[in-house]
Amino acid sequence: MRALFLVIFSLVALPAVAGQTYTPCDETLSGQTITLTGRDLTIEQIVDIARHGAKVQLSLEARQREADNYGLLLEATA
Repeated sequence: MRALFLVIFSLVALPAVAGQTYTPCDETLSGQTITLTGRDLTIEQIVDIARHGAKVQLSLEARQREADNYGLLLEATA
C-alpha cells in the first residue's frame, strides 16, 4: 500500500511542487475525490486518478502519520 501511495503522490503532488501540472488522459472523474488512508487503495482508484482526473486528498489519520513521520525524520537528523 505504501508503494501505491508513493505512486499517486508522485503523479499528483510532486509535479505541482515542481511548477508542472499533471494532465490526465481524460477528465471524466475530475469531480470525484479519492481519500487516501494508507490502507485501502485499489488499482481501480489509481486508474481513476492517473487516467481519469479524480482528485486526491489525505485522510486526517494519514495526515497525522505524515506529521509524526516528519517529526521522526527531523529528530533523526538532529
